[in-house]
Amino acid sequence: TVEAADALRELVARILHVVAVSPEVSPEWEMIEPAALVSYEGQELAPMCWDGAPWVFFVKRGTVNKLVMYYQGGGACWSHITCNGVEPIVNPTFKQGTGPGDDPGNFPSGFFDLDHPDNPFGDWHQVFVPYCTGDVHWGSAVAEYELLGDTITVAHKGFVNAQVAEKFAREHFVHPDAVFVTGSSAGAYGAIVNSLYLQERAYPSAHFDVVGDAGNGVITDDFLENDLANWGIQENLPPWIPGLNVPLTDLQASDLYVEAAKTYPQNRFATYTTAYDGGQGGQTGFFQVMRSGPNVLFWIRWWDSSCLWNEEMLALNEDAAARTPGNFRYYVGTGSAHTMWGRSKVYTDTTGGVPTIRDWLVSM
Repeated sequence: TVEAADALRELVARILHVVAVSPEVSPEWEMIEPAALVSYEGQELAPMCWDGAPWVFFVKRGTVNKLVMYYQGGGACWSHITCNGVEPIVNPTFKQGTGPGDDPGNFPSGFFDLDHPDNPFGDWHQVFVPYCTGDVHWGSAVAEYELLGDTITVAHKGFVNAQVAEKFAREHFVHPDAVFVTGSSAGAYGAIVNSLYLQERAYPSAHFDVVGDAGNGVITDDFLENDLANWGIQENLPPWIPGLNVPLTDLQASDLYVEAAKTYPQNRFATYTTAYDGGQGGQTGFFQVMRSGPNVLFWIRWWDSSCLWNEEMLALNEDAAARTPGNFRYYVGTGSAHTMWGRSKVYTDTTGGVPTIRDWLVSM
């Protein structure tokens, strides 16, 4: 009968809809607490925060077969002073825990406001990767930092945690048409590095756009040569990309985008920052910490490094743009505000005659 045929078509449509938008994932933000050991790609992964405390992440089912992978910011640490602080002068320079307070639903602004009528990602699946390891989502080492006879142990396991989130996404959001990978501050580095693994082994047939929000990679030579290796990131450089399968000290941040753009010319890559990304938690703030070393009283003077940081940031962006095959762009906004993803200005700011960030990303 006509009624039976209509009912059958409706049933098939419902089944296809459920399969396409992922069964067993809530349409509301849901906190996932992974097991102590997670098997993935021939590894036994032990997700954790810097002190061995449990790590969690958040997911949300959308209504279209597209996926946002977002990596949370929260500073970094690479020494006894940066990881432990110096009471009462300075606190540790990184976010140290995860839990219900990281729920993106608690901060509905900017692109986190999924109900905003102009949000291009409002209907997409979402995976939110929190941060608590001090290694910009890139580490897989345990480091011991000593100062004046006191030793602290830090589990830099951000890359391990990111792989656990990747496994969940791969198993629950199957064959998305498009994947948008991004992250703010420390998460910007998590976005570009982990996007390489997502593109290669998780979703090789999907279209990717990758945007680093406020993580342009301006560092000191001393940090590159003596501190960056503490996180154990050398072994996490993608071995299938020759230009990145080199000693860590031979790389700069622009190389990540250049080699990614060359390896995946069908996909698009970009960075965003303000011109003088400032404050103690901003990019100039961390550059100032690197330049000041153990002189903690100078850490707060982030403005001392603003002009030099701006010069080096522009040089890195221009270098990446010059060496990529046309699929890399960069956006430098006015002022010194740190990050854009969760700010309402993504819909409104046209200072200097530029497009809004929202329109720029839609064009991407």
